[in-house]
Amino acid sequence: MPEFVVGSGVEHIRVEVLRREWPAADDYWDGNWLASRVAVRIGPWIGAYDAMFRAEDFVRFRESVEAMHRDLDGSARFFTMEPFLSIDLKIDAHGRVSVEGDAKPEGAGRVFGEVGLDFQLSDFIDQSFLPALIAQLREIESAFPVKGDPSS
Repeated sequence: MPEFVVGSGVEHIRVEVLRREWPAADDYWDGNWLASRVAVRIGPWIGAYDAMFRAEDFVRFRESVEAMHRDLDGSARFFTMEPFLSIDLKIDAHGRVSVEGDAKPEGAGRVFGEVGLDFQLSDFIDQSFLPALIAQLREIESAFPVKGDPSS
């Protein structure tokens, strides 16, 4: 299964895309939901949960990571329609990338209140990891291309 990983072996966020939720749907609104598995290991917190993302979430993230890598400036954000996960990458003048965000299993906000994990990796990541991240995101896009047009 295609996946992307942000972080090192010790602290990281991994998103594995498992399948299309509705594989027979060819329209933009139903055809782009992707069943995924999120694994987070940060400090003493280790957890994994199922999540739903949209195919265009990965495209938007890749484009912003590419711009950050090209310009060696700015930020990139993985954000989604449903609040399962957000990841913010910010590069500084020395090429160090900081990572922060939040992870929320399905139902956390509805059943348990605002349960989830606001995180920040304890170490910066070097800019040299960005090409691998871009390649991972392209692999997801290749396996699960965006279907349809949002204006239809």
